[in-house]
Amino acid sequence: MRIAYVTVHVAPEIMQGGVGKKIKSQTGIWREHGHEVSIFSLTPSEIPFPGEYQFIFDTRVNLFKREVNRSSALKQMLAGIAQYKPDIIYLRYGLYSFPLHRIFRIAPVVLETNSNDKVEYASRGKFFYWMNRLTRNLIFASVSGIIPPTHELTRAFPARYNKPFIVVSNGIDISIPRASSTDNNKFPVITMVGLPGMDWHGVDKLINFARKNPDLLMNIVGYSKGC
Repeated sequence: MRIAYVTVHVAPEIMQGGVGKKIKSQTGIWREHGHEVSIFSLTPSEIPFPGEYQFIFDTRVNLFKREVNRSSALKQMLAGIAQYKPDIIYLRYGLYSFPLHRIFRIAPVVLETNSNDKVEYASRGKFFYWMNRLTRNLIFASVSGIIPPTHELTRAFPARYNKPFIVVSNGIDISIPRASSTDNNKFPVITMVGLPGMDWHGVDKLINFARKNPDLLMNIVGYSKGC
């Protein structure tokens, strides 16, 4: 099977972290099972995916011009996907830009959702909130299936479309050797590694959890004292 993995405006700093590792892991597993996979990324600057297809648009302009640039790059990406002739498209949910809806004319699309998009885009301001609310149904209405990482996120799907879904949780490759745990700790130790400003990490909940469980030692790496 020929698979096109598509991302729309995932910031390079995000792609360098856990998101990028997840995408490389997914596509690597598919290739190990004999599938042909190419990654198509609409991005504001180059991302660490050498050998894959990247369509870069300029963001160093005002909001209107940025969206024009994004739309132009998106048209080029859709043309590239069509030329690739995939059997299926695996789309990571992102904010709609014209003419993303044309992707559904190319091949069946499976949508990966990693957050409650209404809540996520509300945190980014009124423009992104309303842009997402007014266009999200263009995506959900046309996909062939949905893959969220938790059952909780299925409640964010527009129910009227009744799309088939399967929950595939995030995980790690257990075949990779890792450091063994130690029995020398006086208290159980939990360490969370992340980047500041990413609300979905739930650091506030982790802090409350630590306060309620003083018998645990909690390390939070990647956040400054003021975060």
